[in-house]
Amino acid sequence: VAAAHVPSPKPERVVDTTGAGDAFVGALAARLSAGDALAAAAVWGAAAGSASVQAPGAVDSYAALADLRLARS
Repeated sequence: VAAAHVPSPKPERVVDTTGAGDAFVGALAARLSAGDALAAAAVWGAAAGSASVQAPGAVDSYAALADLRLARS
């Protein structure tokens, strides 16, 4: 597997990083199970992790996949 750069949207503000990794992995797994390639799924994971740091807590800060803003490379 070749290395790839995965862009991540910059959060508007960082409130709490709790759960950001879990948000990344959850979105990554969801997109892989939907048939996305690893690099494409990682873009969704990065967006989920970025979105999750903008609110306090873990699960309560997670966005729905449909609400994520993807970074443009």
